[in-house]
Amino acid sequence: MSKLPPLAVLLTHTVQNFDLWKRAFDGHQAARKGAGILGHHLNVGADGLVAVYLPALDRAKLSSFFASPDLKSTMKDAGVTSAPQLTWLEPIEDAHVGDRALASMLVSHPVADFSAWKKIYDSVAGLRRDAGIVGAAVNRVLDDPNQVVVYHQAESEDALVRFASSPELKAAMKAGGVTAPPQIQHLRSLPGAAY
Repeated sequence: MSKLPPLAVLLTHTVQNFDLWKRAFDGHQAARKGAGILGHHLNVGADGLVAVYLPALDRAKLSSFFASPDLKSTMKDAGVTSAPQLTWLEPIEDAHVGDRALASMLVSHPVADFSAWKKIYDSVAGLRRDAGIVGAAVNRVLDDPNQVVVYHQAESEDALVRFASSPELKAAMKAGGVTAPPQIQHLRSLPGAAY
């Protein structure tokens, strides 16, 4: 997508059976479109975790969609086993890879100043490339603009683990004003992102 949408939601929850959930998710596409959702990007993790990135146009319409009895019924029928967690985001840049399955990593942390952090993030693009990062996206939390949510993809989880623990990355995070340890979720992105 060339022009970034004004907002996105990261929806995470656990499911009993991914195939059952995916059929219900696919069957609900018209309702998502009606709520102004522009597409989706799916990631799966351990223990039935599903993370869905939903770029959208209108927060009020999206809020109504998430509160709707139709969605709650669909999620129940799809075997969702945990309360959905919603993180409202402002997309800053998106260069994720959507044409194949990849190891992925969601990283969330607060920063002292987003603009200062972003300058450092941009300056270490070579570090990410050399570590095997092939796709990335940067978001900030809508209601807390100094809370960053970064998404990285690589050919292997090992590459992501090495990158996350590298001294160079730790030094860059310190220079960028990261104010608390990052929360990291290791996932697997699925091909066929619909935006």
